[in-house]
Amino acid sequence: MTITYDTPIESLLDVEKVKESLENYEQIAFNRSNQLYESIEVEQKIGLSSDAFQMDDNPLLYEKSELIKKSIEDVENELITWKNTVLKQAKDKRQEELTELKRKVKAKVNELLIELVKARASAMIKKPPTNIEELEKKYNYYTNKYEILLKLE
Repeated sequence: MTITYDTPIESLLDVEKVKESLENYEQIAFNRSNQLYESIEVEQKIGLSSDAFQMDDNPLLYEKSELIKKSIEDVENELITWKNTVLKQAKDKRQEELTELKRKVKAKVNELLIELVKARASAMIKKPPTNIEELEKKYNYYTNKYEILLKLE
């Protein structure tokens, strides 16, 4: 997204929406993995027990089911890491966008201030009327926007 001084604050990345989406995805994934994990544990108590299907005194099916449970735990841990990474990147991106917007708005405020000073000086030496009111409105608008941006940090 290209950011200019006119970019609305609302159009910046909404970290809370990103967080909400990530948490929804995480909940769906955890629900599914918990169902699978619990199914394996139930089966381990009956058909996949350590006493069932042994070869050379090794409970092959039980060992495989333990490996699957471990894999489920690993996937859940990776999912948490992934969620935290994406959330951090979203926060960093939001900060980058906010900093860029502040810089552009501040530059616009400075530009308008210079124009306003010139217009007032011109009016004082009785040159033709200038657009002082319009400049003051714009100056006030962007000054207020900048102050709002400062509060968002």
